[in-house]
Amino acid sequence: MATAHTRPHTISPGPAVSILVADDFSPWRAKVRDILRARPQWTIACEACDGQQAVQKAAALRPDVVLLDLGMPGLNGIEAAKKIRERSPESRVVILTQCSDPDIKDVSLQVGAEAYLVKTKAASELLPTIEAALHRTRELQSPRSWRLIADEVTREEDPAKLTELVEELNQALTEQDINGKQKPYDLPTRLGSLK
Repeated sequence: MATAHTRPHTISPGPAVSILVADDFSPWRAKVRDILRARPQWTIACEACDGQQAVQKAAALRPDVVLLDLGMPGLNGIEAAKKIRERSPESRVVILTQCSDPDIKDVSLQVGAEAYLVKTKAASELLPTIEAALHRTRELQSPRSWRLIADEVTREEDPAKLTELVEELNQALTEQDINGKQKPYDLPTRLGSLK
């Protein structure tokens, strides 16, 4: 009786991805290289040790992903992200930082970064964060901060848009459970202020 031969299951390596790593701390760049070894199809196209160098190299090489340290000398990660989005709009930008700050995260996303990641989580979250950035998904990121939405609410003049923003704000407050006792934003009061 003949036995059927099956071919072993192979995992597709995925598409090639070029990455620019920008950080002024060389041991951190080495750590990123180690983490990225888990994806052999991903290559570090170049490294930069300050924000200006990151902008120049991104404009010249147009990498798929740019990993930017927030606190680089000369040109910080936020300023560099803005310039990179102008000069290499197809590059996905991921901001990396030492500490979590919702306001800085919001600004990072506003200037065009695809993601914001605290470095202490890099060992477990850097690869999925890059994958999400490549696919332009926000699944691994929290929703917009309530602070950012509340700021828009205070500036919005169109009642229809204001209603949408307030609904988004109330959802953000519910999801983020601010102090566990946050009251819903008072839409009638805010609409009354527009009269």
